[in-house]
Amino acid sequence: TATGTADDQGNYTVEIPSNVDLNGGEELVVTSKDKAGNTSEEATTTVTDTTAPEAPTVNEVTSEDTTVSGTAEPGSTVTVTFPDGITATGTADDQGNYTVEIPS
Repeated sequence: TATGTADDQGNYTVEIPSNVDLNGGEELVVTSKDKAGNTSEEATTTVTDTTAPEAPTVNEVTSEDTTVSGTAEPGSTVTVTFPDGITATGTADDQGNYTVEIPS
């Protein structure tokens, strides 16, 4: 729990404690208490993940292969762009592994 005080315009800023790790998807509950000690109803907001994933890894691809594979952030969409500009996509599984078919 962290607290702050609203200014004379009603605006507030509350610093997120350094030991709180927000990754996106968490719900924050916010209340206010007036000088008389009355507490408001709860307002909520969901933390948005705005951090880009790390670059995916790509296993070696040979001229005989029919797929491109590697690892990426679990659940992320992986897009492979081939020299002619054609793209193909796949989704990394819950372990971060992906396989994308090379278009014929």
